[in-house]
Amino acid sequence: MPFYLIGRNMKNRIYLLLPLLLLSGCNINTGLSSSGGSTNSSVSSEHTSHSLKFIDKVEPGEVKEGHIAYYECTVCKRLFLDQNGSKEISEKDTVIKSKSLFVAKSESGLNYCEYLPDIADDEKVPLVLFLHGAGERGNDNVSQLKNAIKEVVKPGSKSLFMDSVVLAPQCPSSSQWVDTPWENGNYESKKVQESSVMKSVVSLVEKYRDYEYVDANRVYVVGLSMGGFGAWDIIARHKDIFAAAVPICGGGPKDAIDLLKDFPIYTFHGTKDTSVPYSGTSEMVDLLKKAGSKEIEFVSYENEGHGIWDKAIKHEGDKNSPSLESWLFGKSRAKRIACIGDSLTYGHAWHDESYPVYLQSDLGYDYVVGNFGANGAQITGYGGLGENFKYEKTGAYLDSIKFSPGIILIMLGTNDATGWDNAKNFYEAEFKKLISNYQKKFATSEIVIMTSPKTVDGNKFKIPNDTIKNEVNPIQRKIAKELGLKLIDLRNEFENYSKGYKTLLRDDDGVHLSIEGAKFVANFIEKSLNLKA
Repeated sequence: MPFYLIGRNMKNRIYLLLPLLLLSGCNINTGLSSSGGSTNSSVSSEHTSHSLKFIDKVEPGEVKEGHIAYYECTVCKRLFLDQNGSKEISEKDTVIKSKSLFVAKSESGLNYCEYLPDIADDEKVPLVLFLHGAGERGNDNVSQLKNAIKEVVKPGSKSLFMDSVVLAPQCPSSSQWVDTPWENGNYESKKVQESSVMKSVVSLVEKYRDYEYVDANRVYVVGLSMGGFGAWDIIARHKDIFAAAVPICGGGPKDAIDLLKDFPIYTFHGTKDTSVPYSGTSEMVDLLKKAGSKEIEFVSYENEGHGIWDKAIKHEGDKNSPSLESWLFGKSRAKRIACIGDSLTYGHAWHDESYPVYLQSDLGYDYVVGNFGANGAQITGYGGLGENFKYEKTGAYLDSIKFSPGIILIMLGTNDATGWDNAKNFYEAEFKKLISNYQKKFATSEIVIMTSPKTVDGNKFKIPNDTIKNEVNPIQRKIAKELGLKLIDLRNEFENYSKGYKTLLRDDDGVHLSIEGAKFVANFIEKSLNLKA
């Protein structure tokens, strides 16, 4: 479970009350200003025994939050909607959140907040460094959570940020991430020394990269305003640490273009920004494109000013740009391949001898191969074990989303063949839906369809080979052609295998891949996609 920052239940807050209040009942202390904020003023009323303290609405992302303003009695802790104490409400009504998803920490004098997701044994998750803007500087170790990051790391969020370690350091009031005037926009790194606070940030990131639960190939930096400068600067000086960067309304080092021309960058800026000139981003983008960069994405918010960060971090994409989350978490210093399928992918009872295992072995450290096969999985819900084994209902599907793959290999259909009388009416549409769901999540990822291979007639699981050949395989090929996706035709390769296709299958069941078959499939994928080029 996540760790929590200063988790304080409002009902457990202790107030020092004057003895007089305890003896004579409680006066109403509203602390309500004309603007709705808190003041030190108070008003008295004799028609209630409560001493009420005004609790203003707090925006999401703060330490304590509620969707309405209310009053809390400092004596009995009951909650009221009005200052007269006549309209009592429950804690549930206020949607009070006493837990923040961050924990406050300090490292060598650097204050920072840490968010940790649920992490399974042997799981590795991405690491996101978040650099705040100038207005959140200080030493309270919480203000840095006010903007942008609060939009994606919060209770109930389904953002991919929730599956990552997030570090949010706080820059001291007297410092900057980059010692350069913001109004000047871009600068030259050779003329601006790395700031002392940024050196501390780099040390912190390097420490976390070494933790066994952090995927060192998927470390990202997101920064806004002053932090936008910081994001540009840190990748220019330490790009080997990071897999991608998201500078928002900042400026960068013009003398680092050659270093960054092949580095993945997704950047945002408002054209009417009066705090940091729009040219701070547009000039960097133009220089990178002229240098031949194919890894630069730029969203320009027309007629908008400086405060675009909340919108940017939630950018869902459009015809001209991918979703920020799918783009960011799909980036890795190692290419990521997700193997989607049923027990032929998982390995059935021989998981450690599955084709994804051998594919990983063949490809080495330049790739991370994930096995997201699920025993009994199918496209339609009509084959084999039924509706609950529809692939999108499996944990393997959810895990494949968290994996954020750059290449997605899909081999599903063998189990659908066992219930084909019903499945045939839905197979094509449901397959396309699955593909569409992956495309929405990972717009820049490559999706590859693999035909279901041949099975032995009369096999242990009674999976009809003729149905796969004559019904399932043609639809798989059709979908690949219609959607412009690559096709790996295992059926043809199995039928033409020089040693005979049966050697590629387990002789005890006639369906699942033998060791020779798993190695063959892995090798064929590697060659078909030219993965070692």
